[in-house]
Amino acid sequence: MTTTRPNATATDLAFRGWWILLWCTIVRGVTAPGQTIGVSAFIDPIIEGLDVSRSAVSTAYLIGTLCGAAALPAIGRWIDRVGIRHAMTIVGFLFACVVALTSTVQNIVMLTLAFVGLRMLGQGSLTLVGATGVTLWFDRRRGLALAFEERIGVNQKFLGQWVDLGVRHHRQRPLGWDVCGVRCK
Repeated sequence: MTTTRPNATATDLAFRGWWILLWCTIVRGVTAPGQTIGVSAFIDPIIEGLDVSRSAVSTAYLIGTLCGAAALPAIGRWIDRVGIRHAMTIVGFLFACVVALTSTVQNIVMLTLAFVGLRMLGQGSLTLVGATGVTLWFDRRRGLALAFEERIGVNQKFLGQWVDLGVRHHRQRPLGWDVCGVRCK
């Protein structure tokens, strides 16, 4: 026997997990600036713009990745405390700020801090929030939902690269890595 609230409507009883899956999948797609696929497209312009070696940029990226990964257990506990909706809003806002501030990088120290923010918030936290959201909403078909989120999220990142290449080809000149913000030089 199932029990319902006295004045519950069909809409109140509808399973909203598929909507959560849609939002979490979109979130996985917008993590591209924090993923290797998003950063790697700008390595050569970063090297030229900052006049640093490829090794220095790689080391900055390594430090950013390790520091970002080290923070994830604490971020996971915070997500459990505040909930998916609040965590997604806060992390998404902070990630947007870090992406915008990355365009103001002027030296290797600032680049390292930008990589910490990009990797911790984009690659780590937003991905964690999306996956946690799906697993909390799905008891049955959890594997299907997670596979859908992962596959579509990865495809969104690749699609973003193709769109970027199309824009570059159309403009007949490459866009700089700092095109989204203020040019500081």
